Amino acid sequence: MGSRLPLFNTGQLVRVFTYYDDMIVHGTFTAVITGINAFQVSQADNTHYVYDIFSYENPMLRTAEEFAVEPLTEE
Repeated sequence: MGSRLPLFNTGQLVRVFTYYDDMIVHGTFTAVITGINAFQVSQADNTHYVYDIFSYENPMLRTAEEFAVEPLTEE
């Protein structure tokens, strides 16, 4: 089975990328992860994670796929 653990944890501060339809990066925003949802299409497939997030710049609840999230680091 292709199960794996999520890369991020609930409560973790992250940078989330937004994309245009052609997958070119549109922008980023800072958020906190409020929940984690796991999906597996088939037993042979890896587990995919979608995170529930709360955006700080535009206070609202959203979701983000794992590929669009990275750990927030000090700059």
